[in-house]
Amino acid sequence: MSTYFLSLRIKGFGNTSLFWGECWMAVKSGWWEMKRSLSLKEDDYIPLTSALEVLYCPRNFYLRYVEGVDVKDWKMERGKVEDEQRRKTVYIGERVQRRQMRLVSDKLGISCLIDAIEDDGGKIYPIEFKTGEVSNRLYDRAQLCAEAMVLEDVLGVRINKGYIYYAESHKRIEVNFDYKLRQHVMEAIELAHDILLGNTIPPPLDDERCRGCALVNVCLPDEVTKLKSGYDKVSAYTMPVLWRERILYVDDKWAKIGYKKGRFIVEKGSGEVFEIPCEAVNQMYLVGSVTISNRALSSALRRDIFIAMFSSKGRFEGMFIPERNKNIDLRVAQVLFCRDEGKCLKVARSIVYGKLANMKTLLLRRNRNLGSKRVLQSIKHISALLKALKSKDSFEEILGIEGEGTREYFSAFGDLITVEGFDFERRSRRPPRNRVNAMLSFGYSVLTAELVGIAHAVGLDAYIGPYHRSKYGKPALALDILEEFRPIIVDSLVLYMINKGVISLSDFDIQESPQRFVFLNESGRKKFIRQYNSRMNSLVKHSLFGYRVSLRRILETQMRLLGKVFTGELSEYKPYRAR
Repeated sequence: MSTYFLSLRIKGFGNTSLFWGECWMAVKSGWWEMKRSLSLKEDDYIPLTSALEVLYCPRNFYLRYVEGVDVKDWKMERGKVEDEQRRKTVYIGERVQRRQMRLVSDKLGISCLIDAIEDDGGKIYPIEFKTGEVSNRLYDRAQLCAEAMVLEDVLGVRINKGYIYYAESHKRIEVNFDYKLRQHVMEAIELAHDILLGNTIPPPLDDERCRGCALVNVCLPDEVTKLKSGYDKVSAYTMPVLWRERILYVDDKWAKIGYKKGRFIVEKGSGEVFEIPCEAVNQMYLVGSVTISNRALSSALRRDIFIAMFSSKGRFEGMFIPERNKNIDLRVAQVLFCRDEGKCLKVARSIVYGKLANMKTLLLRRNRNLGSKRVLQSIKHISALLKALKSKDSFEEILGIEGEGTREYFSAFGDLITVEGFDFERRSRRPPRNRVNAMLSFGYSVLTAELVGIAHAVGLDAYIGPYHRSKYGKPALALDILEEFRPIIVDSLVLYMINKGVISLSDFDIQESPQRFVFLNESGRKKFIRQYNSRMNSLVKHSLFGYRVSLRRILETQMRLLGKVFTGELSEYKPYRAR
């Protein structure tokens, strides 16, 4: 048991009331240190800044430290730049400041990077540099106090105060390390270790702190609270995530992509060259004979740019995926969940329900002005299947319902097309045998590739899913989420492009032998991708949560919600339903 504070008090530091308070904290600290030592390995040190996240939000700590979520807002980026500029030793009169000192405390089980340690004639003080104006935030004072406690453990000296320098105010504020502040630090570090050892995600706060939080789109406080309790206490104003919405699409024969001074250089086969800043790109879609240099490829991956490759006939070939997420626990939970047939059955039923419901919605929307009796018949049939689905308790029955509903849906799909030359009787693939099927197949391939990228970005394995059975090379999880979005993203886009004259017969090529094969040519693919990207970036009102976000953001949200079902935070998966 540690008696460090007790021995210091006997030497005559401070007043009596504070002395007894610190005696108790020494006993508590010693007990907790012993408890921690039985559970943690010697190298399990939590970074101080991570541990103190629990003062702001315990869930924030879990997401950043346990799940490895690395999302930064502009304040964090600005602070990082300023820290890099301060990495040196500074002499201020008789005082010496040693900057960016990394230390470890065995007693506290934490590591820290102290902005500066000041030696003023033998007296040691920690110093923290903060952006912004002078503030009395508990986190700032607790961070400085914790750094002093680490220094005390390392140097064996007593440190009673330190300083925080606020850049915008140009003021240096003294902070005294009293018993109450030290107790806050000890409780925060203890809670951080308990969360780490328990490996259970804390519930969302869902209060004013959620507004403006950098992790709001990962934490999903509004969504989790509403799905669990049926209501949302405080809206966190979830906004679209822009990191996946800037796409570089290259579909030009013999085009080459290179890199120079922070810019991607695209040289077309015709010799035309254009440049684009790397920061303006979040995804690349490369089609056909497009090549990319090793330097451009490595630069893209370092910047978390997802790259999807397609054949000249629109078939999804593969991808380059940056190393965004290292959350092993989430993937283990996913594997264990998908091995439990009972749990998978429940999710499968929800996925198929969402698919059929969205098929019905599309037929209703498109038939408002047409009044087709054939479409009305299909709507009634799908409605009956939705009711029957609720009582199905085997994969065979659920697959049967889905197959029957899909056949009924596509039997009426051709009635929604009003332009000649785009005949459609039934769904055909591998290969698509008419123009409508060519568009559907290409659209499904693009959307699948995007979902694979989203799955990896949120920390899931795109090839293990609860509904589609895992097979070699089959992105089962991406296909699971794809099902509910086929009608409202790809199918509706195909109908729009045909009926509005956006695409024409000249945008297709036909191969007659050895069997008929229809596919979008280069001009057709470019038109499709342009409209697809516009559709994905458009804002829609979420049917369950009520906010307006892009369809891309909704895809990500659904993937994250399914991940929370895997970990047990949510009891059931709610599919997205269009209105």
